Amino acid sequence: VYNYILNQEKHHKKKTFKEEYLELLKKFEIEYNAKYLFDWIE
Repeated sequence: VYNYILNQEKHHKKKTFKEEYLELLKKFEIEYNAKYLFDWIE
C-alpha cells in the first residue's frame, strides 16, 4: 500500500484522477449524471 501511494504522482501524470474515475464508472457500467459528480480541480 505504501508503494502504491508513493507512485500516485507518477501514475496521475499519465492519467488525471477525473479520467481514471470516469473510466471506472464506464468499466463497471455504473450509470451516472455528470451534474452529481465532483467539482473537478485540475
